[in-house]
Amino acid sequence: MDNEFQPQMNVQLNTEKIFHLINNLTYKENWSFSIESHSSWQKVLKILLKTRNSNSSEQTLVSHQFSIPPYSMTHEDAERWMLDCIILIEQHEACEFFRINGRAPFYPDHDPGGHPYRIKRIENIKEKL
Repeated sequence: MDNEFQPQMNVQLNTEKIFHLINNLTYKENWSFSIESHSSWQKVLKILLKTRNSNSSEQTLVSHQFSIPPYSMTHEDAERWMLDCIILIEQHEACEFFRINGRAPFYPDHDPGGHPYRIKRIENIKEKL
């Protein structure tokens, strides 16, 4: 049977590929990468970063989690998927820090059920968050 139609097996195989990548990955200081289990076969890539809070000068620990895909991935696909996850986080952070006269027109959605990686213009945002 083709692996494309075996999501549980694909997640396991993809997890192994991503685990190997994590052990060999070099990225920014204060970023860490791990894999967590959310069920017997649902795994997530967890990326933690220590960064400055965009609304204060305090340092904060931020966690981003991405479900490991259930479709078949090659090693190259897994590398690209991890890069895409990192780019989404960088994009999210850019939207938090981007200010015009103290206003954050693209401030990311942090609400439960919201989409923290969507770039959406916010018309009625407070001058200072």
